[in-house]
Amino acid sequence: MDYRSFLKQYLGHNSAPIKVEKGKFIDEKGNFIAWHEGYPFYTIGQRRGLGIDLNRAVFVKEIHPVENTVVLSSLQGLAKTEMWLKDWNMVDESRLIGPEDIIVKIRYRKQENHCKVQITEKGLLYIHLYEPLTAIAPGQAAAFYKDGLLLGGGIIVDSK
Repeated sequence: MDYRSFLKQYLGHNSAPIKVEKGKFIDEKGNFIAWHEGYPFYTIGQRRGLGIDLNRAVFVKEIHPVENTVVLSSLQGLAKTEMWLKDWNMVDESRLIGPEDIIVKIRYRKQENHCKVQITEKGLLYIHLYEPLTAIAPGQAAAFYKDGLLLGGGIIVDSK
């Protein structure tokens, strides 16, 4: 059973924590594009399985659960150069915070991106990416490396 089938079965019960209703696909300016099945059925960066044909490639850029809207954009619209992490851990702070040749990975097979890492006043890790990265989503893990060694990681809470 794929995750969509599982969600439909699970969320179809009266005891489900949320009720899934049709919502709107919108563009980055807020213009209506089409109707969707409900926000839980989509993920940031998703291209396939949207159930619409626009004669161009579109991807899920943002999901707004309260409004039940899913924002679609081109692949370039997914590119981000900053992200913030919570629940982070470091092996050695002096090797991770400050140096400009840190590598970050947000997905197992995703390319390595060079970045600089800092700690914010609110206790989050701020990551400045030297090259844009697509499909960064809250809840994803980010891991940091230098010279082949794991330096630490955390959970993404925001990006832009």
